[in-house]
Amino acid sequence: RLLRHCSSWTQLDDKRANRGIVTGQVIMATVRFGTSQSCLTLRTNVVANPNATPYHQVLAWLCQRRDYFTAASIALSLLQDFDAVYELRGIPKTSEGEVISHQGLLDGITPLLNDDFKGGKFSGPQLHTLTSLADMTVGCLIKGGTVMAPTLDGFLARNPFYEAPRACLMLVGTIAAVISQESSNVAKHHNNCNIVKVLSTLESPREDVLWPVRCLLKMAVTRKCLPSVLLMLNATIPNELRWRSPKTRGLAESPRPSLSLCLAIVGMILESANEATRYFLNLRDEDSCLPYWFSIDDQTRLALSILSIHGKFVVLQEPEVRSWALEKLKGEVHSSVDFNNVQSDLPSEWLKEIVTGAFCNAGCDIGLGFDSSVLRKSEAFESTRDEYNSCYRQDMLRIENLLNPQENSGGLDYDLLIAALLILVQRDEKWRDGTSIPTQILLNAVCDKAGRKTGIDQKFIFDGATTMRLCALSENYQATAFLIGGKNGIILECADIIISNLGLSMKEAELLLFAGSVNEMKDFVTRIYRKVQIEKKQFAEFFPSESQQHLLWLLEQYSMNVRK
Repeated sequence: RLLRHCSSWTQLDDKRANRGIVTGQVIMATVRFGTSQSCLTLRTNVVANPNATPYHQVLAWLCQRRDYFTAASIALSLLQDFDAVYELRGIPKTSEGEVISHQGLLDGITPLLNDDFKGGKFSGPQLHTLTSLADMTVGCLIKGGTVMAPTLDGFLARNPFYEAPRACLMLVGTIAAVISQESSNVAKHHNNCNIVKVLSTLESPREDVLWPVRCLLKMAVTRKCLPSVLLMLNATIPNELRWRSPKTRGLAESPRPSLSLCLAIVGMILESANEATRYFLNLRDEDSCLPYWFSIDDQTRLALSILSIHGKFVVLQEPEVRSWALEKLKGEVHSSVDFNNVQSDLPSEWLKEIVTGAFCNAGCDIGLGFDSSVLRKSEAFESTRDEYNSCYRQDMLRIENLLNPQENSGGLDYDLLIAALLILVQRDEKWRDGTSIPTQILLNAVCDKAGRKTGIDQKFIFDGATTMRLCALSENYQATAFLIGGKNGIILECADIIISNLGLSMKEAELLLFAGSVNEMKDFVTRIYRKVQIEKKQFAEFFPSESQQHLLWLLEQYSMNVRK
């Protein structure tokens, strides 16, 4: 329906009116032989144009016979776009003889004013001719399909004559046509599934479906009309952009479009330009009038929020997406505290992607996988420590430099990062598959870094109070201690060591730490002595435990580090 409104497209269609112009006959003479009569006829276009045939008639005749290759070659040669001709015909650019032999196809076609064409100065009629020819060239290349898509892509980027609205109309109409054919296949249902695991099993859509979208976006960026193009896409394929079922009459429910197609189209839009993400999220659903992010369901949001574009999770950096992700993470922490053994709607795989995305957006080395070299060094260090347990403070120091964000990156998004790591620690999950850095160690290092001055302008202000509450609700005392920092943080760090080793409550650990005399500690002496006796029976030789190593490290760092 869209293509019917584009004259550059309808001139190339195989219709009776177009066929009459090219193949129509005109009676020029009548000869009688007795009772018999014969007629001499000439083609209509020969009578109207005795010396040469207009280019649009030649192109229409070739397209009616589906010879789009020759039609496009002639159109590009008339426009003197030899780069496109070389690419279309697959010949090297240095083959000058090929240019001459191919230009023989232009014999008998009304020539353009080549002298003016080379000079670059055009009058009104000449400019109209070039524009019409360029528009028909776009139509020929589109009709050629996937094979001619690379040539069309280059032509749209180079040629200054074609009208962007007409090219947009032809490409959007083609997109609607190919997607309607693709949607005729029964799509797989992914409702109530782990959407992140589903993403790893998806097959890429066929190039036959993607090429018109790619060419449309190239034209939109070149002609600086991306917002208008996105509005047309939003009006033409709203369900494919939102991975939702089309509305139907009655009780029958239509299947969703292809998820892989939705992600592929959205991905091409987002990578087309830096400002494309904002333009895309500003689109409104015609039915609900809601902005894009609020017109899709949570499954689609989970999939799009972790979409990586050139190594960046660009969607996650937009305010509405980040706010939604934070609310999901906060709700997960609260539900894990209030309701035990409740099935979560946040897959651990999604949490891992959020952590990776926060590091990648900040340009941290750990997001690029450089942690493996640090871990190999730490393994060598571990083997030389003669069976002594490590202090997790030392492990934090080893990965400290990996967490440094790059300049002009906007810094680490500590709110998202800490919340996701807290949940992964609760679930006893690794923050990334194959890593040897424990999730708790990484969480400690991130909390220790949060709030410190790094000299980098933060894109998002760190909400320390809310994050502190999440750490407290999760009863993750180590993360809370490093988030507090200073003297109070060290006290909480020591309390965590006491709790984990002596089985005391937080209140009892505080009483023990702040005891003013031995009498105040008498309630805990028996319990501590009993534990020491058990350890003596288990080990013939004394080795400092991890907690003891940790306390020694703290003493050396904060109490015994006296300079002369």
